[in-house]
Amino acid sequence: MCAGVYVCLCVCVCMYQVPVINVRGVQLAALFMHGVEHALFVNDVAGSPLPPNLFCPWMFFDGKLFQYKLLKSTAAAASLRQLCDDSVRCFVYSVCGPLQAPAL
Repeated sequence: MCAGVYVCLCVCVCMYQVPVINVRGVQLAALFMHGVEHALFVNDVAGSPLPPNLFCPWMFFDGKLFQYKLLKSTAAAASLRQLCDDSVRCFVYSVCGPLQAPAL
């Protein structure tokens, strides 16, 4: 279910309150950020084919929203659609990807 949390994190925006910070969530977020750091390093070694500002975590990662979605996914047997707050656009994007998602 963690992969669904990452996908919904990228495309869903909502107002949220996180009652408890989960240790597992902090570890997963740190692992994700290590991956971003490695991707930035590979980009630099390759001569920066991608603009370095694409790797700025504040542009695409919200730790509070990640904690909220993780708690929501572990509290009950939440489906991917429930993690996307029943948003059809978000659900289609997370299942099909950005290029195949139909315009709604």
